[in-house]
Amino acid sequence: MPMFFGVKSLEELNTPEKQKIIDDASPLAHVTKDDPPTFMRYASPLGGTPFPATTSPDITIHHPEFGVMLKEKLDALGIENVLQTKDDGSDPQAMWLFLFKHLKPERAPLRR
Repeated sequence: MPMFFGVKSLEELNTPEKQKIIDDASPLAHVTKDDPPTFMRYASPLGGTPFPATTSPDITIHHPEFGVMLKEKLDALGIENVLQTKDDGSDPQAMWLFLFKHLKPERAPLRR
């Protein structure tokens, strides 16, 4: 993460200037009412937060709890979105149904 924001250490990220850049880099800062429908699928389950300070940024950035925050913003603007997480009991075909609905292929497979 430090290289992404042009700093040499995590401590340098705590300046107001760098925090503004970090906030602006987040998709959460760019949700608008004209965004397209969104499907989010995470390979891990919800929970396990707050994270220990030693947690890798790869885990914190790509965690389904981020999807929950993004979903809340999309829902508030009335943007259709689906959030799936590991073992959430949702329809395993939901992504395909979402894609067929929004991409409108001429021949979609029948649902069994």
